[in-house]
Amino acid sequence: MGDVLQTENGNRIIGSGDYQYEFIPNWGSFPGKIYNNGVAVDSHDRVYVLSLGFGSYKNLERSELIYVNDYDGNLLDSWGKGNCDHGHSVNIVDDIVYICDKYGSTCLKFTLDGRILQLLGQHGMHSDTGCTESDGPVLRPSGPFNRPDDFIRAPWGDLYVADGTHNSRIHRFDGGGHLIQSWGAWGTAPGEFKTPHAVLPTADRLVYVCDRANHRIQVFTPEGRHLETWAGEVQWPSKILKTHEGDFLVAEDPGNQTARGHTLDRSEAKAPRPSGIRVLDKHGKLITHLETGKTHQMTIDSRGDIYTATHDTVNKLVRLNGRARRAPTYATSYGAVPLV
Repeated sequence: MGDVLQTENGNRIIGSGDYQYEFIPNWGSFPGKIYNNGVAVDSHDRVYVLSLGFGSYKNLERSELIYVNDYDGNLLDSWGKGNCDHGHSVNIVDDIVYICDKYGSTCLKFTLDGRILQLLGQHGMHSDTGCTESDGPVLRPSGPFNRPDDFIRAPWGDLYVADGTHNSRIHRFDGGGHLIQSWGAWGTAPGEFKTPHAVLPTADRLVYVCDRANHRIQVFTPEGRHLETWAGEVQWPSKILKTHEGDFLVAEDPGNQTARGHTLDRSEAKAPRPSGIRVLDKHGKLITHLETGKTHQMTIDSRGDIYTATHDTVNKLVRLNGRARRAPTYATSYGAVPLV
């Protein structure tokens, strides 16, 4: 193995070709050591970190739900304490915040300053799937929700939910929150899932699903018709994003089920290679691997920089490839956010 490339300040340089980054560990300023479950950016490159609490997973002190940092990591705001039992994944689309309450089995929309706009599901009401442990088996794939993992709005206005912890379905709603359809069953065939952990609808009207425990990405039409499967390049895919160039980032996180009392051992030592972020082209072929370690969630800002949520820390990847970098437009206040 060759020498590790470093910047002048000692940070590692990871990736290759057009996707090369300075890796900045332990990024951001927070009032305590947060156990984080997601990260997203708004239109002004403010960074929203989703927190479960301070401390370790088994011994958490309740915190705010969201901590907001500026581009340099300075803490700007926090909000949402008590609004979720277990916040899991955060997405921001057109400056509206989308969060799953995994243990509450609900999905919520917020303004940038924490005002609730919409609630899908009934708190504490879990659909009957016959599943009692993460990764199944799901005996009766069911409707919304049983511990959902990801919630996002599509460019065409529909809402999509990856309902994957104790279910095996993708749910599609209209903008008003009315269920249009659900698809998926527990299994390995095309259109079946084992822990659909994240969903990404793109402007070209494709829907990408991280089929986590099947180690693959599945691609669908907006109506759920299976188009193709990307397998062989990823392991434990937990989040998928599209880059500014049209390629894809896939975060990998095997989780740590034994630490949570489950019998399933998904430790990194049993994986065929170290997890990280895989950069794939539009056909699902590998471009490069980013050596970030286990990465649960991630987001990309307007400059192409990446922020990762790894549960115990937030890391930042500053892109180094010489491409013209567009500086964000900073705002001095949140301003009015329309109801949508």
